[in-house]
Amino acid sequence: MGNKTVDDHELEILFMKVDTNCDGTVDWDEYLSYMLLEYQEKDIMSSTFREVPFPMPLREIPSCHRDTINSVSYYQLLTNRHGITANDADNPGGRYITMSKEGVINFWNSEMIALQRTVTLEQPRDKTMSLWLTDLVAMANVNMVAISSSEREISFYDCSATKFELQFQITALDKAVLTMDYWFDYNNLNSCMLLMGDAGGNVSIIVFSEACSAGLFGDSALTGGCRRIPFPALQQGVVKGVKAMQHHLHNDWV
Repeated sequence: MGNKTVDDHELEILFMKVDTNCDGTVDWDEYLSYMLLEYQEKDIMSSTFREVPFPMPLREIPSCHRDTINSVSYYQLLTNRHGITANDADNPGGRYITMSKEGVINFWNSEMIALQRTVTLEQPRDKTMSLWLTDLVAMANVNMVAISSSEREISFYDCSATKFELQFQITALDKAVLTMDYWFDYNNLNSCMLLMGDAGGNVSIIVFSEACSAGLFGDSALTGGCRRIPFPALQQGVVKGVKAMQHHLHNDWV
């Protein structure tokens, strides 16, 4: 009983609980029965109040992905924009985006139950090997998504309203980017960062300071086309409002 002090009255009550046949003694069977019931009761109580990780029964949601889903991203809805600020840090509204490596992208509602639309990216006709998409991040402050691929490129698509149009591409990367992350400042939507890890052990960071007011890469994309920017040019500071740096961490994948 540890350091807890038990008086005679409490001992008498405990003895009466264990002595089930009331013969004034406690035999081995009575002791085992009491301990078993005691632990069963504690287990039932703990199970009752234990948080259930999946309170609702799992159900299968059909999709048109034909290969492995390698990215699930949340595209937050910014409904409280005022100039370059947005009071939406806790806004639960938005939609989910899933992407599989063969190029199928699905847009879902905020509960990830209803499929809103599907986009299929075309494979380049001048390539002998199939293009694999590796990761996707949502860029809600500029109404875009960034997609990395096995072609050592990062493609930026305008997905505002019902559009899904290629606007920019970062080219001439050393290795194929395998994973990405994105951050933007709710108090200054011009300020954002794209973090990338590639197959050669490099971690690259692109910092934007004029993402909304001057366009993601300084100038708007070509009308009906796509502006291609080599990554070394970003490292040299050629594009106004954009800085890029790369750090080599090891010789394995990041």
